[in-house]
Amino acid sequence: PEENKSENWRLSITTNPSPVPHHQNRKSVIVNRKSVIQTTVQRQNKIETDENLDHNDKEIRMVISLSLRELENIYTVEEERYFDQVLNSFDFNWNSLTLDERTVSQTINYCENGINADVPMDYFQILNFYLRERLLRFLFSLHDMEILSSERQLQLMRKNIRKIQILVQVLSYSLADLDAEISLMFSNEDRVKLGSVNLGKQPMTITQLAKWAPIPSEQKDVYIRKMITLSNPFLQDKKIFVLMLMILLFEDKSDPNVNHISEQYWTMLKRYLEKRTTMLDINNAMFALEKLK
Repeated sequence: PEENKSENWRLSITTNPSPVPHHQNRKSVIVNRKSVIQTTVQRQNKIETDENLDHNDKEIRMVISLSLRELENIYTVEEERYFDQVLNSFDFNWNSLTLDERTVSQTINYCENGINADVPMDYFQILNFYLRERLLRFLFSLHDMEILSSERQLQLMRKNIRKIQILVQVLSYSLADLDAEISLMFSNEDRVKLGSVNLGKQPMTITQLAKWAPIPSEQKDVYIRKMITLSNPFLQDKKIFVLMLMILLFEDKSDPNVNHISEQYWTMLKRYLEKRTTMLDINNAMFALEKLK
């Protein structure tokens, strides 16, 4: 059967006992599939050691035969490990900022008594800056961002921050329950300050803030219709949402090297979707997410 004719690959690993400096720059953890794979037919595991070398210079060459499926599993494990770190970084940065006491008091007042007029511009701006700052802290913490020059980081951020902010807003319109919306809106510490009041008469969320924004009604209606049109249930999965943030951040057709990072994350997203479910049409899922770019 075709299954038994699975192609084998040889993975060659050379180790050297020479000391390694403690502080090294961390390389990108997005796996390049051409990195250590040498195409050859080798079906036996083999370890070769050159006994004639001095002990300090001795090299151990390890040749491991792996099927294509086994290699795919290795990539998947490494990607999952990397992405666990990214999600931890997102949670840390998203919860790293708190509102001032005056804004917390205003929010409590709206939650308890409801909103019957557009919120003041300063309150609206503070909450927008609050969301923006938490987002920027996460984006600037990414390794693939840190390795760029400061000037290039700022260029990239200026180019793509608007699309990234819209994605956060689209997420709020895509969430299935009120508690998830509140968790997106406020940091952990601020949710503790607000307590159960934010589940009261008028909970404050991004979608609620949009309804009472101090802008013309026609502009609000256009914005809300756009958000509802773009809402996407796939974004309820935090991994998909964070991957989309990184895809948008590094998208720059004028710079192939940077744009390649975006394409790598897009490939990672596709692999994640393929593994996540067998019920979805992967092409339809990717098409739906493509509309957010």
